[in-house]
Amino acid sequence: MIKLHVKLPHRFNLALSGGPDSMSALDFFCRGHRDFKCIYFNHKTKHSVEAVQHVVKECKNRGVELIISDIDTTLIDKAKSLEAEWRKQRIAFFNSFNEDIITAHNLNDVVEWWMFTSLHGNPRLIPTRNKNILRPFLTTSKDDFLKWNKKNDVKTVLDPGNTNRDFMRTIIRHDMMPHVLKINPGIGKVLRKKIMRIKNEA
Repeated sequence: MIKLHVKLPHRFNLALSGGPDSMSALDFFCRGHRDFKCIYFNHKTKHSVEAVQHVVKECKNRGVELIISDIDTTLIDKAKSLEAEWRKQRIAFFNSFNEDIITAHNLNDVVEWWMFTSLHGNPRLIPTRNKNILRPFLTTSKDDFLKWNKKNDVKTVLDPGNTNRDFMRTIIRHDMMPHVLKINPGIGKVLRKKIMRIKNEA
């Protein structure tokens, strides 16, 4: 079941990618009659062509306003990680709004980020809030998003970058996580409790 672990503002913008998580969130919020718009950041990859078309179509079908911004490829530092450069411009786009930006990061993302930061010697949870970026689905598993999409016939597009081993997050997700879950099948529950404890202490 999709659940919000924090209270939402009355107005917000939902960040879409076209993938299963954000499209679940779009369908979820449309059923709640909330006052929101959608935003999409175009990374200008081959996949982006399909993703943009899908996001535009789904927002139009639901009567939701969509704002699109394109990456500035001239600002990309080729000496740095492409993924990091994408993130920098995407976050700058999100921070340009006065309203909160909702992302569909979920519990699986929390576990993968905790693993990534642990490997760098500083294990951290994905924060629920960072400036105007709000992540209200951190205690919801990806399986719950997928079940929602199947039950409600939500159409999505899959990013082939999610299987590209050039990205560290992909290596962690596909190569490391199966072993992590063998060692500790309940790691998601452990980190969910940590998120809820932080929420209750705030």
